[in-house]
Amino acid sequence: IKNKVYAFDYIAIDDNVTQCDISNVPLNDNELDAVVMSLSLMGSNSNDYLKEAYRTLKSFGFLFICEPIEKWNGKIDNLENTLKEIGFNIYGEIKKTKKFIYITAVK
Repeated sequence: IKNKVYAFDYIAIDDNVTQCDISNVPLNDNELDAVVMSLSLMGSNSNDYLKEAYRTLKSFGFLFICEPIEKWNGKIDNLENTLKEIGFNIYGEIKKTKKFIYITAVK
């Protein structure tokens, strides 16, 4: 991949992962073209993670979310509303499978 890729997690499994709370990543405002959150919204402060994604994305940057449907079953509308309140626009439909939900949003 020619683009710079950052990986953040509470526990760094190797040197390619920066250990941090993803509600406060060591990046500048408007720095990223895309943010991928896969199994990332497990924390009780997941709204802070979404706000941090918004902060670090450039205008018209994409947020890709892939989360277990079990966690969001019955709360997908809440997640969609939170994304909109933060300032994201949902791109296309929220996709659901037996195990996951997939959301694409744009800043």
